[in-house]
Amino acid sequence: MKPLVLLSLLLPLLSHAVAAEQTYGSGYEPKPPIPFPSAYKDYQILPETFSPDKQFAFIYPKRSLLYTTMNCSLFLAALNPFHVLSRVPTGYTNLAENARGYYAARWSKDSATAVFVAGSRWGPEKVWALQVRGGKVAKQIDLTAEVRRQVLPDFKKSHAPRYNEYYDFVFEDENDEGWKPDGKGHVMIDTTCTTDPKELEAHRWAVRFKGTWDIEGSKFLQKEFRRIPPTPLK
Repeated sequence: MKPLVLLSLLLPLLSHAVAAEQTYGSGYEPKPPIPFPSAYKDYQILPETFSPDKQFAFIYPKRSLLYTTMNCSLFLAALNPFHVLSRVPTGYTNLAENARGYYAARWSKDSATAVFVAGSRWGPEKVWALQVRGGKVAKQIDLTAEVRRQVLPDFKKSHAPRYNEYYDFVFEDENDEGWKPDGKGHVMIDTTCTTDPKELEAHRWAVRFKGTWDIEGSKFLQKEFRRIPPTPLK
């Protein structure tokens, strides 16, 4: 095979390998436009959390220092000039991959709305919608709490056993694609809530919830959910 042809075949593979290493789990630290102040010297930008205009990003303790620092807070920050806009609680989740934690950030194209997912074993632990206006966070909504309010009465009515002593039920999402800003000030939600993600219990409770959250109005414009029948036990 000619050298130029071989090189053209290898370049996509090499670029993919480089991109695969640019993750928080690998220790990759995106370079900020200006250095962080000393109070945040142990923090870094989480990869793939930049806003489209590159003015904002989510920051978290550096991977190399994650288990030596007492403060594992997540923040949304403006990058130039640097200042923290808001603390974003992650529940009980540590974003380290080996702790079964993970994250995902989705921005609207105009950089006005961010949806941040802090995930644990089965799916989201917390999902936050943040509206940025005039360089400040105008709205910050815990969407998982809002969905819980909608489905909790049905869970209680089912008399199903709790997921565990800490949670009545959990969110189950394989890829967390069910929480997206639509660019019009709304978040589109499509998720599953369940007491038994392993589908081992006969009296399993699970519902699929779909809704449209209006950030400005702090309410659902549309919402619906339906019970998912238990899978017959083998």
